Amino acid sequence: MTKSSQPLPSSSNPVSGNSGSSSTALAPNFRPPVVAVMGHVDHGKTTLLDKIRSTSVAAKEVGGISQRLTASTITYQNHQITFIDTPGHAAFVTMRSRGGQAADLALLIVSATEGVKPQTLEALGLIRAAQLPLIVVLTKTDLPEADVRRVKEDLLKEGVLLEGLGGDVVCLEVSGVSGAGIGPLLEMINLTADMLELKQDLISPYSGIVIESRLDPKKGPVALVIGKQGVLRVGQTVVAGSAAGKVKALTNADGKRVLTANPSIPVEILGFNNVPGAGQPIQVGEFSSAPATAKPESNIVLPTEGSRVLSLIVRADSEGVLEAIRESLLQLPEAGKRLSLLFLDTGDVTTSDVMLAHSSGALILAFAVKIPAAVTDFARQSQVEIYRFEIIYELTQAIEKAMIKMAEVDENTGIGRAQILKIFPLPSGDRVLGAKMISGRIKVNDPVRVLRDGIEVFSSRVKNLQIKEDKVSAVGNGVECGILLRGRTETKVDDILEVSKPSA
Repeated sequence: MTKSSQPLPSSSNPVSGNSGSSSTALAPNFRPPVVAVMGHVDHGKTTLLDKIRSTSVAAKEVGGISQRLTASTITYQNHQITFIDTPGHAAFVTMRSRGGQAADLALLIVSATEGVKPQTLEALGLIRAAQLPLIVVLTKTDLPEADVRRVKEDLLKEGVLLEGLGGDVVCLEVSGVSGAGIGPLLEMINLTADMLELKQDLISPYSGIVIESRLDPKKGPVALVIGKQGVLRVGQTVVAGSAAGKVKALTNADGKRVLTANPSIPVEILGFNNVPGAGQPIQVGEFSSAPATAKPESNIVLPTEGSRVLSLIVRADSEGVLEAIRESLLQLPEAGKRLSLLFLDTGDVTTSDVMLAHSSGALILAFAVKIPAAVTDFARQSQVEIYRFEIIYELTQAIEKAMIKMAEVDENTGIGRAQILKIFPLPSGDRVLGAKMISGRIKVNDPVRVLRDGIEVFSSRVKNLQIKEDKVSAVGNGVECGILLRGRTETKVDDILEVSKPSA
């Protein structure tokens, strides 16, 4: 993309902010661009948008971190622009991907003080996968520690060919605090949208994507959507995956009721029979009515023999956040062996959750949802633990610590068992057993018996243990290691080594 030779406006140019309505811009055939704002956590995405919209969302975020997809529309130079603010924390990769799916172009936000970070690269990968036009925005450029040259060099190393450095990717410097550079940024977004020739199709049936969804205690299922074509009207029937319903009300980004929504304009829909999945395509169409039922998590992790498993019931305030929690939990070390996600759903904690937790020995995690007093009392009587969280990484850290404690208990009290996966003969005639610990721990000099199909075939002692190239004195549950037994042994793959009497 090549920057226009037209003079760019100063940052003092007014923005008629946060209109969020379904009115069209001056050009009737022009569809407003949908811009995904992406980048690393705490690099100033929401602060920049606050300055553009004259809002103060960033100050209200728990922990100062965006944890939800949000969308808003502003008007600049008689053209509307819709922004999707995507969270930057590692847990929200799917949410960022969803923002990219709905967008026409992307802003890659990079702090001039910190430079390229893990989620910067992750966002860049998503932008490339979606084949979105890209504008690089360097934030915090007014701070004394800002190093614009270093950040540009780091971006070049990642294949982002910037203007003036051998490429055509526009790179603009801004400050979300002072507002410097915001005018040129908005002008560049409009110029890029003109180049993309985003035509507005008001004739075809409405279709778009569910950006975010939740179960509101008073309103019921609510979905934030952005349309790609057609006009959405109150009273129409909409379908999004397994969810459907007649549109009872439309609410724009300002919280005002509207009767219609044109393409690219974010609106919240009331009227679904259940909460639609975030990221689902939405379209106007017919559906057969069915009762709203909560769906249990399908990928339940089954307990591994010889180890304890932490069972969880998770409640969150939106589908997108629930999705992020699920992914971040399943990426934890040992999650495949120690974690069972029994049930995940949106909405407040219920007595049914408590009954399920009581019967299964599970914990309940409540993320940004209410725990009614009656439910709290019932949980206390049922001896069920409910933990409340407001920040996702604090939730995942708490669960990770709990699983580490489980592993320590297993290593200290469980019977040490290892399964032989491979055998490596040595020139000396000895054989190193490539094994994986399946419970407890094994130490050097432990007496072990070798079991084949549950029958002891011989016994020996542990001579040496090593993890990769390093010799160790003990190995614990879940670890892959090399084991050398004393004397000549006739072991086979899939034999089980079991400590018969651990050494002191």
